[in-house]
Amino acid sequence: MILDEIVSKRKLYYEQKEKEVPYDVLLDKVKNSKKEYKLYDLCKKKDFILLAECKKASPSKGIISEEYNYLKIASDYEKGGCDVISCLTEPNYFLGSDEHFINIRKKVNTLMLRKDFIFSKYQIVESKLLGSDVVLLILAILTGEEVKEFLNLIHELGMCALVETHDEEEIKRAIKLGSKVIGVNNRNLKDFSIDFSNALNLRKKYPSVYMISESGVKEAKDIRSLKLAGLNGALVGEALMRSNDPYTELMKYKKALTVPKIKFCGIKRKEDIEAVNKLKPDFIGFVFANESKRKLSLAEASKLKKKLSEDIIVIGVFKNQPKNLIVEACKKGIIDIIQLHGDEDDLYIKELKNMVDNEIISVYRTSKYAEYVMYDSKIPGQGTKAKYYNRAKNKPVFLAGGININNIDEIIALNPYAIDISTGIETDGVKDYNKMEEIIKKVRDYE
Repeated sequence: MILDEIVSKRKLYYEQKEKEVPYDVLLDKVKNSKKEYKLYDLCKKKDFILLAECKKASPSKGIISEEYNYLKIASDYEKGGCDVISCLTEPNYFLGSDEHFINIRKKVNTLMLRKDFIFSKYQIVESKLLGSDVVLLILAILTGEEVKEFLNLIHELGMCALVETHDEEEIKRAIKLGSKVIGVNNRNLKDFSIDFSNALNLRKKYPSVYMISESGVKEAKDIRSLKLAGLNGALVGEALMRSNDPYTELMKYKKALTVPKIKFCGIKRKEDIEAVNKLKPDFIGFVFANESKRKLSLAEASKLKKKLSEDIIVIGVFKNQPKNLIVEACKKGIIDIIQLHGDEDDLYIKELKNMVDNEIISVYRTSKYAEYVMYDSKIPGQGTKAKYYNRAKNKPVFLAGGININNIDEIIALNPYAIDISTGIETDGVKDYNKMEEIIKKVRDYE
């Protein structure tokens, strides 16, 4: 098996290297290391991260990049906004080297993953000296005790671990051993064949762990498929390395990740609920604002909520209404998120937050007490196109107002957190299944 050959050669190499520079000498050089868990912090902030790889060759493909201008490639990755640069340091089969890693580390500020076949504490300390932020641990070549010991050392040195798995049994082991970020390699390490569906299938079984897909991405639509399936990131190597322009290729991936969430607002009939249960928007809106033609009572909304699929989040839309009405809607479980569409100021929102635990969307203006901001037209609910001036800082943004199938592309290009549509999915004032389906397909199917 190729994996056994690789590991065997690395063990022979490090057996000699440790004689030249003993472990204790190496460890002494990093004893005062700064503890910065940058990857873990990044994973908390972002629901999807891109890891771009520098590698000249692989056992299955041979030479991938003839020229292998790794410094230019790494610079393109950084310019393209990748989250982590992975650099191969294994010399025999991937033609990597520690020197490549060190030189890239000097040139970029992006987080760096040392990708090698780690089997000893010596290599982990060495990784810190090279400047690694992240160390790859391959579960297939390690015992449980080794993983525990290596994770502890990695964390003591202020680094993070990407724990690589290949199947369900290994994922169970990784979780049990306390892995924070789990990679699923779509490449079979016995014969190096690739099954891209591997990560997609395992994600369904383990939806709550932070999971990154490794290997198998060939084009931008693959990245989009991974995100829509709920993966938290992708490590891309060969597709970028074979590109004549890694920066432009990376930009395609970034564009493919622009998948805004979808809110269908003004849901008021049982037929509407049946439609959204099939189409699965991320959010629906129950409107309680008095002047709206789509207004519901709490009793009407409660009946509809009981028929709604549990994985669809309900946003309650209110405008200058008593706080006790909103509290009642929250306490009865009729709504999950509060949308304030009137003149509600920070004091109103602060007082409301003291009464309920639900998140709040503040419309037209940001609030330090609201989790989201929404920009809408001055006359909401009429299909009037809005002008968007994004003044939100570090707040997820909902965009609403006159959005329909004809202008959805320009709205997506603004990269909002979510798109809010009501009139644009109606015919003669009634929700139209075909229009809703058209929006879902347009937003979620990357061309």
